[in-house]
Amino acid sequence: MNDLVFLVVDDSQAVRSLVKTAVYTQFGTQKIYTAGNGLQAKEILLSKKVDVIISDWEMPKMNGQELLAFVKGSEKLRDIPFIMMTSRDGKESVLHSIQNGVSHYVVKPFTTEKLEGAVRRAWGTFKKQKESRIAGLPKHQMKISTSGKLLDGRIQNISHSGALLDVSFDSVLTLFSQVKVHINMELPGKGLIKAHNLSGRVIRLQAQDGQDFSNTACSVAVIFEHEKCDKSGLESLQTVINFVTESLPKIVDNPENEATFAIGA
Repeated sequence: MNDLVFLVVDDSQAVRSLVKTAVYTQFGTQKIYTAGNGLQAKEILLSKKVDVIISDWEMPKMNGQELLAFVKGSEKLRDIPFIMMTSRDGKESVLHSIQNGVSHYVVKPFTTEKLEGAVRRAWGTFKKQKESRIAGLPKHQMKISTSGKLLDGRIQNISHSGALLDVSFDSVLTLFSQVKVHINMELPGKGLIKAHNLSGRVIRLQAQDGQDFSNTACSVAVIFEHEKCDKSGLESLQTVINFVTESLPKIVDNPENEATFAIGA
């Protein structure tokens, strides 16, 4: 990780120096930009390559949440791991930051080891998310089961590590909730593939188009927990990924690829 480029944002010169020293000591990189507020950070992000952002929450001119919104709203920057530093340790603050796209959350005062752990976890998650994801899938049917309810949806994209789903919203669907994903997909030459009981947990939950959750579908990011998945479900998932990787240009939007759905069928 000694070739990563960091951006440290805090209105305190002392904190910036401490974090910069910690990053250099733990990761061996000297590629560390610093900014005293979100506006300065924004200028750096628009002109420099940055791999990891470590930002304070409460700052003048543009605070950490506003900087986060700018980063997540930029197609070029949205995937950069964003670690929020703050003295706010309440559950609502943590959930608010995670729902808005924070990779990790570090409560002040923190040790060098805690900061290092947050950076390593954020970078590790980022690398997993950069795995090849399959989008524009053949026509399929997908459902999520959680808390005794079965919710309809469709797949935006999918990989071995997880999926981004559009799901009919229900109050049982919450951040960090345990779910099972069930997929039926008709693959030409292979028939109906059933990837059922893919266990996972919700790591992001967002209303679509800025609407209220109660009136719309929502985007749900699920990370698969392979150790809890049925072996047959994982094998079917692998079949789907292999097939569409090889054949995607020929099967996207083929109206003959409708699938029927019946869990357990």
